Amino acid sequence: PERALRAAALKLWPASRSFDFDLRRGEIVGIAGLDGQGQDTFVRVMAGVMAPLEGTVEVQDRQGEWSPVRDLREAVEGRIVYVSGDRKREGIFASLSIFENMMMPLYREKKRAGFLGIIDWQTLNAAFKREADNLLIKFGVKEDAITSLSGGNQQKVLIGRGFAMRPDIIVLNDPARGID
Repeated sequence: PERALRAAALKLWPASRSFDFDLRRGEIVGIAGLDGQGQDTFVRVMAGVMAPLEGTVEVQDRQGEWSPVRDLREAVEGRIVYVSGDRKREGIFASLSIFENMMMPLYREKKRAGFLGIIDWQTLNAAFKREADNLLIKFGVKEDAITSLSGGNQQKVLIGRGFAMRPDIIVLNDPARGID
């Protein structure tokens, strides 16, 4: 299979050696280790959340063209989605609803009426239902605050947000952290 993401001459820390990394289409790669051993830094660099000390990360689009991933904007343009396991600091919007937390990244994409930018609620509602059903998220009504959910269901909402964006690559950073 062809590559989807690649890193060349990647160096993450001053005292480390550089290395290359290839992710092929359809692959699922897990990075394991004790906390503080570098897996957090590595996945953040792959997702464009942080820059490497040295080297390059590139993503291949559906036409086969390679583009750099130097920041989150380029990652999103390259159809890479990042889901943090630290939902309280990097994931949920505590003052917003379950629906808003899952669908917010799609508001701009799912609009109609040109410059008026009217949000396509029907499409968003369908996407929300699909992801909530697929992930078996337990909730009362979608307008409830996300903080009304258990930690596990909050994390499922964040994972649902990632899937709802229809990425080519999804990077999960310790998605089960803090879940019983």
